[in-house]
Amino acid sequence: MITIFNVGKKDIGLSYIAYFLRFFSSIIILPFLLSSLTKSEYAIWNIFLAINTFVVLFDMGYGVVISRYAMYAYSGVKESELETLKDIKGSDEPNYYYLYQIMIAAKKIYSRISTIVIFVLIIMTMYILHIANNNLSTSQVVISWLIFSLSVYFNMFILSEATIIKGLGMIKELQVITITNTLFSIISKIVLLKLGYNLIGLSIAYLITSILLTIQYFKITNKIRKIKFADYNKALKTFDDQFKRTFKIITSKSKGIGGVLISNFIQNQLFLLIAPLYLSLEVVGSYGLSWQLVSVIGAFSSVPFNTYLMKMGNLIVKDDKKKLKEVFSISTFIFVSFFVLGAFILTLFGADVLKLFNSNTKILPFIPLTVMILQGYIVQSIQKSTNIISLTNEQSYVKALVISSIVTISLQMIIFNTYPNLTYLLLCNVLIQVSYNLWRWSKASMDICGVTYKTIIQVPITKLITYICK
Repeated sequence: MITIFNVGKKDIGLSYIAYFLRFFSSIIILPFLLSSLTKSEYAIWNIFLAINTFVVLFDMGYGVVISRYAMYAYSGVKESELETLKDIKGSDEPNYYYLYQIMIAAKKIYSRISTIVIFVLIIMTMYILHIANNNLSTSQVVISWLIFSLSVYFNMFILSEATIIKGLGMIKELQVITITNTLFSIISKIVLLKLGYNLIGLSIAYLITSILLTIQYFKITNKIRKIKFADYNKALKTFDDQFKRTFKIITSKSKGIGGVLISNFIQNQLFLLIAPLYLSLEVVGSYGLSWQLVSVIGAFSSVPFNTYLMKMGNLIVKDDKKKLKEVFSISTFIFVSFFVLGAFILTLFGADVLKLFNSNTKILPFIPLTVMILQGYIVQSIQKSTNIISLTNEQSYVKALVISSIVTISLQMIIFNTYPNLTYLLLCNVLIQVSYNLWRWSKASMDICGVTYKTIIQVPITKLITYICK
């Protein structure tokens, strides 16, 4: 039994259980990482993760568009409306035939992307060797990297299934997978670190988790195919004729999102790849650790919003303005409240907690950490706003995000080559985003959902009071 667009309190509960596990996995594993890995090894591991983020850019926005079109198809939007996306209207009967067309196209698209990724990872091996030179054992780094690369390939390949599951709002299924895989990841990483495998152990755990994830995703999408198997067979038979048209539709909408993904990478992850060329691995490690903790706060705060994102898309299609306003207001209020609380805890107690773990790597000092927290909040806020705008098939934000990312990295390169101060490097990103993107796209998303700042505060408080008084 699978549940599609049936998001309720239990799904939110599962989402938080899943996130708490991911969160506590970071907390549980972090002491083992910081005590088992040297500063250089920890920096290299963060560079591995940054490269993984870079490889995800080859998705070029296909994942977001495929998820959205899967949502449209299941919402009963007609194929002709899906092509033009003008005056789209949903119905109670899902368009299974077009949903299956999208599923088949997704598999073909990601098979091609995964092939490209293999060659990119081979080229990145030279970069890894250059960074590791004179700092770590070459054989250890190469073996770790090759194993890690294989897991990156699996993660890209399985996106063909993950995007469909996400687009159909199958929260229960997604979170059950997350919970089981997180538990396995925690146990395997701790065991392998304790056995002294360090970087190699982390890479092995990462690979096994990716393989398990692949198997679990395919089980769910196979169930989706069986709902209307006759339509699926029809989609298979007509696929060769339909693929060019479907691919053209998806590609035309993914270009802008691809630009946004590149923009986000330049602003938030490229720094981690450039920094080792100018700063010590010790500083890079501190940056990576601090950004990881800020990202944890952002992800935890975003659980309700991300859980309901595809549901909000469904509400936009159904033109249910009252419910949309309620869902958006409550999830945004929770995001802001939890982020502020998490930032406060990290700033006051983060360094002391790490001392208890006998960490070889420290978080950043107060001033650069505070600027990084601001950057983290801005990144999450802009991302949420553009996600809402994307649900209406508008991409007006693309040009501004791309330009701002180019300006940011240009200024950072000047700072790197003149006065490489970490606070200045972080601050230039914050100031550029605040000057336009933050306020501009926040306002646009609020207009779509029919809310104001007053609404975002008023609706959740009213709901809470009503719930308490029952």
